[in-house]
Amino acid sequence: MSTIKVDVSSSKKPVLQVGYQEENEVTDVLFDISAWVEEYGGGTAGLRVKRPQNSEEESYELSLPISENVATWTVSETDTHNKGNGKVQLKYYVGSALKESAVYTYKVGKSIVGSDNPVDPFDTWIERSKAWATGELLDGEDVPASDETYHNNAKYYAEQSGTQAEEAEAQAVEAKAQADLAKQYAHQFVGAPRAAAAAADMTDHDLIYVFTGTTTSSLTNGHWYYWNGSAWTDGGVYNSTAFTTDTTLAVSGAAADAKVAGDKITDLKEDLDEVVEMHTSTNLLNFNDPDFLENKYINNINGVLYDSSAYNTSGYIHVEVGKTYIFTFGNQVGVAQSIRFLCAFDSSKSAIGSAGGENLRSYTVPEGVAFIRFSSTNDYFNPNALNIMFGESPITEYEEYFAPYINIKNTALDADYLNSLINAKIVDTVTDYGLSITAKADSMSNTDTLTAVQNVDNKTNAVIEFIGYFNEFTSLVMGHGFEISYGNKVVIDNTNMTVYYGSSNQQMSQVAHGLTISDFIHVVITQNNGARAKIQIITSTGDYTLTDCSWDGCRGNVFAKVGNNMTECVLTAIFKNFNEKVFVFGDSYVGLEQSRFPYYLYQNNYNHLYLDGWGGRNSANALISFNNVIEKAIPKYAVWVLGMNDADSATAVNSSWLSCVQEFISKCETNGIIPILCTIPNCPNQRNSYKNAWVKSSGKRYVDFAKAVGAEETGSSWYTGMLSSDNVHPTTLGAKALFARFITDAPEVIR
Repeated sequence: MSTIKVDVSSSKKPVLQVGYQEENEVTDVLFDISAWVEEYGGGTAGLRVKRPQNSEEESYELSLPISENVATWTVSETDTHNKGNGKVQLKYYVGSALKESAVYTYKVGKSIVGSDNPVDPFDTWIERSKAWATGELLDGEDVPASDETYHNNAKYYAEQSGTQAEEAEAQAVEAKAQADLAKQYAHQFVGAPRAAAAAADMTDHDLIYVFTGTTTSSLTNGHWYYWNGSAWTDGGVYNSTAFTTDTTLAVSGAAADAKVAGDKITDLKEDLDEVVEMHTSTNLLNFNDPDFLENKYINNINGVLYDSSAYNTSGYIHVEVGKTYIFTFGNQVGVAQSIRFLCAFDSSKSAIGSAGGENLRSYTVPEGVAFIRFSSTNDYFNPNALNIMFGESPITEYEEYFAPYINIKNTALDADYLNSLINAKIVDTVTDYGLSITAKADSMSNTDTLTAVQNVDNKTNAVIEFIGYFNEFTSLVMGHGFEISYGNKVVIDNTNMTVYYGSSNQQMSQVAHGLTISDFIHVVITQNNGARAKIQIITSTGDYTLTDCSWDGCRGNVFAKVGNNMTECVLTAIFKNFNEKVFVFGDSYVGLEQSRFPYYLYQNNYNHLYLDGWGGRNSANALISFNNVIEKAIPKYAVWVLGMNDADSATAVNSSWLSCVQEFISKCETNGIIPILCTIPNCPNQRNSYKNAWVKSSGKRYVDFAKAVGAEETGSSWYTGMLSSDNVHPTTLGAKALFARFITDAPEVIR
């Protein structure tokens, strides 16, 4: 007898896998009603059942026995008569009072001896994936080309990809040839030959040598030599006569023309610059660095740390030789400040005593220094109070640290461009059930990456699914955001399933799945509304489910990276909230913890919104995701909760924030979206008054967050108990105040 346990007081609604058609009394569903018994007293239990695939049939109610506060449903052949998805609801009677549970879905698998009910081709994840991947009807017949369904499955794309595959193969051959040529330029033909004083010095057969030693029977002073495949060959007196260079870069064995080669390399670099751009934080101080230490100061000579309640010490900060770094305290924006101790380190993080210093306002990096650590008094040196900046002038606008990341410039084509390297095809569809983006590849080699979507920073209610076939399995890595801050990935090998978070690969979970992964692997990651997820592995020998793990991955690419050769690969990203009318874009203020206002939206079931954001995000970062999102779906309302990481100066509104919010409004109006702006609370070290004045005078709707917490004036400390100790983020009480203001000024989220 198998059992399924359900806690009726839990907000989770598990799907009840009760077995196969016509199975009888082999599965018990145990409903824990302890909370109801405690609240309402003793009573009786019934279960209202609506069988699968029979909309005409009335539901029926069963009487359930209760023992030790558990009501037991023994699933009968009546309940499993039809395959598919049915519904059940527990009812608890105490006298004339009635308490009802949530409605649960129960699933009945198909059986050979089952009824003749019509087959639902999307009944389960497995059947849907097989129908999609093979292009077959569920009865085994091919979908005919005349059927429009034929044009929506992987078989169609496989049949249409021959020409693309040939082109990709030709491009790969050409790229290899160019790489071989580049190697020749670097090793043979660009620059002067190497000097060799003896035959023993002529060790690299890819180089040309000029012999500078005493003439011998085989080598002559002043002559140049090249390797003919078996011996060094005399080319004559070096520089005695001119020779013709190959300007086509296509003649095997010829000397490449240096200018043409250089131009080619420059063109390649320019092409690359057109595709990608690197984003780095101007503020290099990361308070989340594991090496950042409170109540410690560093010896500027030997790097030894000492206890002191008056000081804090940074982590190792990478610096570049010759550049000047200026220290600026956030509460005195625009003024260079002095830090107490600075210790310099080489690339192996060994202290360089002579390169450190004390009481420094700036630091120019000498030769040999790769990292620095510094200490300052903790009344200034604490989160959001200190920046380290490049350049000759101190910072004038505060920017919270963020990890470096690469962005694809052409966001409309970037996933197609990357996937073209493995001959992949992308299909995206927005339906009543949200956005579904599918990337497919006929084959993938070891370390190939398949990308479904890039730079859509969806925060909740997502599903990521991958399936691939193989002869032998090594590993699979997939997730949302590959080794960047606010990115999550799961690594599956032959032993474990391991979940990692962030740019530092912080391990969040590791479990042994106990599977022999054979023939195919199908992984489904289901993210909920609380930065948690369920991860399921299915293979030919069985399945394993990690029912709950931390999953805050909401930034960057949805990807799958294989560790072995695979075929018929399909990666799907489903963002269920893309069909909502309200889209919210923000920074750490739109987090899901109890000290953030969205937490209370979800707690009150005001969850009909698309949420997009991550901590440390500024307006320019948010605009990237906004532009990508509205290429896929157009909401009725878009809310802009940005600005805390674009602080105003002492005299003017932050220019980057202003440019971004103006573009946001323009794009909204072009696409028929109603923009809703937000005032941003002032903080002791953060100025937002100029942007708030602009918001209020813009003529657009806005949520008055600054007023909600009493932070309308520069230097505000908020209402008592609402501002956390970091002087930037709300407490739980502050978050509740922001929530109340949000639903007051943007009541569209209440449905």
